[in-house]
Amino acid sequence: MPGPLLEATEGDTIRLTVNNEDKSLSTAIHFHGMHQKETPWMDGVAQITQCPLGPMQSQTYEFKAYPAGTHYWHAHFSTQIADGLTGPLIVHPKEGDYNDNYDVEDRILFLQDFYLQTSQQQATGLLNYPFTWIGNPDSLLINGKGIASKCLEGGSNFEDPNACLSTCTTDDAPSQLLSTINVESLKTYRLRLINSAQLIMMNVAIQDHNMTIIEVEGTIVDPKTVSNIDIAPGQRISVLITTDQPPGNYMIETTVRERNIPGLTGRAILAYSNRNGIAIDSTLSLNMTEPLLAYSYRNGNAINSTLSLNMAESLPHPLWNETTRLDKNTGEEDALLWAMNNISSTKTANPLIGSAVAQSQTINNSEDSRPGPNLGSEETAVIRAEKGQVIEIVFQNARALNGVAEFHPWHMHGHSFWVIGRGEGIYDPESDIDSYNLRNPLLRDTVTLWPLGWVAVRFVANNAGVWSIHCHLTSHLVMGMAFNLITNPNEIGDPSDSVKFCNSARLDPPQSKKNEIDSTASLSDSAASYSFHKNLWISAIAIATSLFLW
Repeated sequence: MPGPLLEATEGDTIRLTVNNEDKSLSTAIHFHGMHQKETPWMDGVAQITQCPLGPMQSQTYEFKAYPAGTHYWHAHFSTQIADGLTGPLIVHPKEGDYNDNYDVEDRILFLQDFYLQTSQQQATGLLNYPFTWIGNPDSLLINGKGIASKCLEGGSNFEDPNACLSTCTTDDAPSQLLSTINVESLKTYRLRLINSAQLIMMNVAIQDHNMTIIEVEGTIVDPKTVSNIDIAPGQRISVLITTDQPPGNYMIETTVRERNIPGLTGRAILAYSNRNGIAIDSTLSLNMTEPLLAYSYRNGNAINSTLSLNMAESLPHPLWNETTRLDKNTGEEDALLWAMNNISSTKTANPLIGSAVAQSQTINNSEDSRPGPNLGSEETAVIRAEKGQVIEIVFQNARALNGVAEFHPWHMHGHSFWVIGRGEGIYDPESDIDSYNLRNPLLRDTVTLWPLGWVAVRFVANNAGVWSIHCHLTSHLVMGMAFNLITNPNEIGDPSDSVKFCNSARLDPPQSKKNEIDSTASLSDSAASYSFHKNLWISAIAIATSLFLW
């Protein structure tokens, strides 16, 4: 781990074949950050844009490399990313692109959380009765290397006595098991940070070196110098570092954010090439307990795009805003699901893209945009848009029934969105609009929704297809925290073979509830037609095997 690096120049055609040599497991590969313009069938989301690639089968993906920036690829089937099926994808700008003039050497820091559990074991616990949480990772990896936290505690605490290398107990062995980033003195490097973890938000710091943020998920931003930075699963950030310290070895360290996991760190070595035999000090540690600069923590508005949004500031009020609660259950063994506007999203038997014009349970579409009839209604959740519409979504984070609220990194396929506002507490459509940044908001595809807070994003539905929008904590996605945007399905075109031959080429539309009325509601101005403005209420819900909901 990680998998191979894919590199291209913006506008290139990427063509690659995936051979599934596993004899029992299916898979699908998503190219995280690629907009897949005119190739929505290639988005690689099992049961949404394709059938899972079956055991001992092959599939060829072909698409344009767009947009330029720091991206990655990963399995998009159940919790399979936990098995390490992921790797970096870097799209370089075309020569002469004024928007990215950082002509320096690249280095990649590919971040993962590692579990001894297999993805199958995780999925079984999440989706069966009784519910079993995946627990904390055993290690944090940087470029595929790390040391299990239980080994660092002194020897092996695993059931398998050979799970920790015996050399872990020597003075210098831990550092020898870490990735080394080789650099030369007095040069500037671009570090591409990619968080491919399935659960852990990480804070990244480099001993005695500051970092200057220059790119976020394909968007060149106003440079901002930091000593450390938070990065949630699904997010990518480019920083510049200058190797202006005395020749030697410096610790790169990742620590856990938003979860209480003492002792769990990821480490790598920044090694100066002219260190003249200086040994790596295995005791190096930054011992970071809190980020040093507040804007790197819960304040994404401090990082701004270099380009203006150039959109009108007038906004419609939300069409609806209501929450419901789980009243009680039967007392039987509980499962745990995540719900938005009462709906815990499930996938259809056949890919949603193949039946995009058929009816699915909608979570909002103008006046019919009502939540599901019961808290935890399990449906295929979709919203529909016409090409060119400007859509604003307000994500509202609610407490779970146990009183806990978690962070959720929301990722959108097929688009990037402007992060125009965020705040704590309950979103107020009357007053919170005044705090929106419509001058130079950050354009990205994965945004962190903080506990008990809200975040507003805006995007143009300019890409025909079926696009998943979901929490990038893999366990939350498997438990239903997702919905899908369907835009102009009549322009999608012919399906790929991966969809045609799904279940012997049967593409029957899903037999789910229908709750749609064509919308004519819009607010026009000189910039765009705003047709949607919606709040998504997110909560964890305990649902009994026999539902009794209010």
